Amino acid sequence: MKFDREEIKDLSQKKLLFRIIDSNERIGNNNLKCIEDVSGLSYLYAVFYDYEIKKEPNVFEMGFEDYIRIIMSSDKINGIAIDIGEDFLYVKRFDLRWFMIMSEEEKYLKDESDMDKMYKRHLENIRYLWLNKKYKDIEDYLRLIEVKYCTHASELNYYYGKIYEIMGYSMRAEQAYRKAVKSEGENIWLFYQLAMFYHRMGEADKEWNTCKTAYKQFCYLYTDNVYNEFIEKIVNMLLINTKCGWLDRKIYLGFIRRIRRAQQFLELNAYLVLD
Repeated sequence: MKFDREEIKDLSQKKLLFRIIDSNERIGNNNLKCIEDVSGLSYLYAVFYDYEIKKEPNVFEMGFEDYIRIIMSSDKINGIAIDIGEDFLYVKRFDLRWFMIMSEEEKYLKDESDMDKMYKRHLENIRYLWLNKKYKDIEDYLRLIEVKYCTHASELNYYYGKIYEIMGYSMRAEQAYRKAVKSEGENIWLFYQLAMFYHRMGEADKEWNTCKTAYKQFCYLYTDNVYNEFIEKIVNMLLINTKCGWLDRKIYLGFIRRIRRAQQFLELNAYLVLD
């Protein structure tokens, strides 16, 4: 049986009993009984606290914050399976993440004026997950906030690209990076990130097309009196590409000389939470 998401609010007020595998060892995800569902996903085994249940020496009672911490500390645990006799209630990790986000927003997001502060708080949480290499948790987090914070679509899509690339999902990563560029087409930094992705993937033709599009976009939006370091990097990528002919090379070198004499520096967004 699936646990209704709203019921997690009630679950957070209850204590659960967990079976310890070795009572002499520290309580953690490696020392609690797990079961698998029909799809092979692993869940911590638990039962609702009941005063009539005789607690055995190897049964441990934990509150919501304690078992949430244990679940989220392991990439191998997909939630809690609560034994209700003839069946199990499966509380998925994704829904537990939803509850954690919802609880934090109820605490800190009082009105629309707090949206930017709350978004930055979410980014701090995502940064913490990144530093701990919790890539699947970051994907869940992004999925849960992307609609509400759709004004930050380019940044969120860029982060999707980063985690999908590191997880080995190159097609998903490409789609996410491209969505980021599409959402913020004037951001040369994002074009550069997409071009570098193609460079890492060995996609020379796509790298060339991305850089060329970025170059044309920059020339359309800005003048030679504006300098940005990433357009210079992009043009240098064009110069060393096998598709660059002698005429292109002459044009690109002239372009670099002109923008290096620019009178103003162009500041663009750089999304560095996952760096």
